Amino acid sequence: MVAGTDVDAAVDGGRAPEGGCMARRVNADDRDESVAPGEGPTRGGVRATVARLDAAYRFDGPHRRVMLVRHAKPVPVAGGPYDPALGEEGRRQARLLADRLVGLVETGDTAVVVSPRRRAAETGEVVAERLGVAPIVEDGVAEVGGLGAPVPVVLTEGPDVVPRFRWAEPDGPFRPHAFAGVHRALAATSASTVVVVSHGGFINAFVSQILELDGEFFFYPRHTSLTVVRVRERAIVLDRLNDAAHLEGSPQ
Repeated sequence: MVAGTDVDAAVDGGRAPEGGCMARRVNADDRDESVAPGEGPTRGGVRATVARLDAAYRFDGPHRRVMLVRHAKPVPVAGGPYDPALGEEGRRQARLLADRLVGLVETGDTAVVVSPRRRAAETGEVVAERLGVAPIVEDGVAEVGGLGAPVPVVLTEGPDVVPRFRWAEPDGPFRPHAFAGVHRALAATSASTVVVVSHGGFINAFVSQILELDGEFFFYPRHTSLTVVRVRERAIVLDRLNDAAHLEGSPQ
């Protein structure tokens, strides 16, 4: 899905919905004119359509990459403000993630932006040290609910239905905050690749807006998993989702 990233701009002549995200769709003017009504597409028409999609989604030219990372596994916390630190398993996960990122990014052109919450900040510190950069703390990529427990508003539920819900925030849905947070992370550095160490709710809210889903939470990110988008001007392409190959064989 290609989506607008300018929260104040209209995209392709339409008004950007909540949070400023609008998908670009192929419309009637883009159809294969060689196809008569009731007939299948011609081979040439299919090739032309594939070429258009390939050019739109591949981003061969200059672009930036945002690697959204859910923090490593924290220690359990009972009562009080919810701001746990990493345990031994979490630190091991963070090291595995850091080792993997060395092979995925250009170390001289990569920044690490972290949520101020301990579990994310500590994960980011391990990653940043391995990449040889200083972590950038950004309040805008913190989890929904702050230091409290997130409160979900259930949209659908039932024994045979995958539950969908959105986060309840004092000033409304979380999606606009997540979208603005990614913008702030990009604005904090000129690096081509920005590793954003954040939280499961934040990542869901951001990606669900790109995909124009009803619910803000639609998948369960594994600890230290990678969700990657590529950004160019006002367009976003989702590259990978919930990639935790570095944890294969590890307990979650």
